[in-house]
Amino acid sequence: MGAGDGRYPSDWCEREVIDRDGVVATAVEVPAGLYTLPTLEELCPPTGKARSAARGGRAAAWQ
Repeated sequence: MGAGDGRYPSDWCEREVIDRDGVVATAVEVPAGLYTLPTLEELCPPTGKARSAARGGRAAAWQ
C-alpha cells in the first residue's frame, strides 16, 4: 500500500475534489450536530425485554 491508495485524507480530498479545510470543518461539525439532537423516545422494548405472547395469547403481547 503506497501513496494514492485512498487511505489518507489528502488522497480522499483529491479524489472528491474538496479542499482539506472543508473536510476538517465537516469532521467537526457533523459530530457536534449529532450531539445536539434530542434523545428519541423508546418506541419498543429493548431486545429480550418484551412480554411473552405465551401468557394471554398473541393480542396480549401488543397491549
